[in-house]
Amino acid sequence: LLVMKAISGSQGISAESAQKILGYMSSQVYRQGIEAGADGLHVAGKVGFILGYKNETAVVYGPSGPIYLSIYTNGRSWSDVATISRDVLNLVK
Repeated sequence: LLVMKAISGSQGISAESAQKILGYMSSQVYRQGIEAGADGLHVAGKVGFILGYKNETAVVYGPSGPIYLSIYTNGRSWSDVATISRDVLNLVK
């Protein structure tokens, strides 16, 4: 999460590089996890999956500012990741 916060705040990285990275993360093709649970909020995320592990870390741009969220699972579905995302975001946004 510290890396996500640094990138989204252009800390230790140029603003140009940060915007490029966030642009790539905003347009990645795996949208079934955190973004699916974000109820229309803009999400810049990075997923990882192998051998039943489904993980995602993201910056979710909420109405009160950025929310940094990482979800790591084993043996769960992307639908489960979306549900966890929705539940957490409803608590903090």
